[in-house]
Amino acid sequence: MKLDMLLTDGDYKNPNEDRFNDYKEEVVTILKKNEISALMPVGNISYKFVSYYKYVLQKYCNITLVDEDIMEIAQDKSKTFEFAQRFNIPIPRTFNLNRVDEINVIAKKISYHCVIKITNYNESGVIYCNNKDELIENYMCTYNQVLQNVSQS
Repeated sequence: MKLDMLLTDGDYKNPNEDRFNDYKEEVVTILKKNEISALMPVGNISYKFVSYYKYVLQKYCNITLVDEDIMEIAQDKSKTFEFAQRFNIPIPRTFNLNRVDEINVIAKKISYHCVIKITNYNESGVIYCNNKDELIENYMCTYNQVLQNVSQS
């Protein structure tokens, strides 16, 4: 059995949600034209897109999707950490900050290197900080973040 996959990479970038309907037409055209047999979303935005249009897209290919409640744990880092703690899965020392001024207190307590993980749906990535100044500056440029202390002490 031939297994081709359309991945949202290269020329096919994930759209903003306000463009999902137009993007659906593009994806259907690509699926038909290339006789794609499987579609696998690999990120938060593509997962949301494919799950929203699953019943349209599955007419043209097989779709692999995990259940929404499972994906929510993977998408939201706060929920990922809660899940890990519940099942005794080790994670780096983690701080969920509720107020901007908390960063100054934490910046004095932790060792460096550390990582700021964005916890929003768009998952714009991680920011590595090598010292207190980088941590405070980068923290102020982000929102809704989780801080992990990853240095080996």
